[in-house]
Amino acid sequence: MNVQRAQLELSSRCNYRCITCKHGYSEYGDDLSPEICDMLIKEVLPNLTALELQGTGESLLCPQTNNFIRATADNHTEITLITNGSLLNEETMENLVVAGAQLVVSIDGSSEALYAIHRPIGSFNKVVGNIERLNGIRQANPSTGFSLVVNMVLTKLNRLDIPDMIDVLSRLGVDYLFVSEVRECMPDTKVWERVNLLSESSSREFKAMIADCESLAKSKGIGFAFNPNVKPNVTKKKICESPWKHIFVSSNGDVSICCELGIVFGNLHNQNLAEILNSEKLLKFQTDMLNGNYDEHCLCCCLPWGLPY
Repeated sequence: MNVQRAQLELSSRCNYRCITCKHGYSEYGDDLSPEICDMLIKEVLPNLTALELQGTGESLLCPQTNNFIRATADNHTEITLITNGSLLNEETMENLVVAGAQLVVSIDGSSEALYAIHRPIGSFNKVVGNIERLNGIRQANPSTGFSLVVNMVLTKLNRLDIPDMIDVLSRLGVDYLFVSEVRECMPDTKVWERVNLLSESSSREFKAMIADCESLAKSKGIGFAFNPNVKPNVTKKKICESPWKHIFVSSNGDVSICCELGIVFGNLHNQNLAEILNSEKLLKFQTDMLNGNYDEHCLCCCLPWGLPY
């Protein structure tokens, strides 16, 4: 297996308690061990074309994060970091810009009040301030290819806020706004009933609103995309490259071939990566895909390289 893309959950801990996330209701998580991080940097990263630091936690809580960012710059590897933006410091910002990274910052409201509804212990003003400082570093290094994306989880509470968000992001120099309809990942059913958009997101009026927002973003020079909460359950292509080219490593050392797949093929605490990638379990998964026997997660995949896209 020739691993070309890796998705790493450097930490499953989080310093936020967002209402649309499991972290909003319980404190849990750990960091990927230094030994596994060192192995990935030395043995896996040099062969990668792309690295994505993401998962269920905040990557910047892991002490190893800057080591990965610097290593991607040395290896000319594309890197994406998904973060809540609260822990960005000068060193990390400098490393991200020099590496030509794509930084994805999660912001769920265009004002302190609306942001606080979704991220009760976070600070909108602090995150905005970090973005402003980051843009100063970016302007001093204009040719690295660095890009800044904001991810907005859309709920019933902020569904009318997209135009204001576009205005704020335009002033901040953000390149792209990705709006994602809230998923049922929080354990509190009462909160889910209060925030979900299932009763309206398929309506003609809602779709027209999204189209208007896309036009507004274009007029402001900002890219825009909306990810609805749908399960396609249809295949547009026969093969996904993930079982042959991708790995996802969880903070506990579990290895899968995709962050959307609920199957673990081994653990780096008791197996080396080569053993996992050549295991009978993974070989069977690859063979099943070649024969059209798709896992249910693959049929509902929301990733751009997945079967439904």
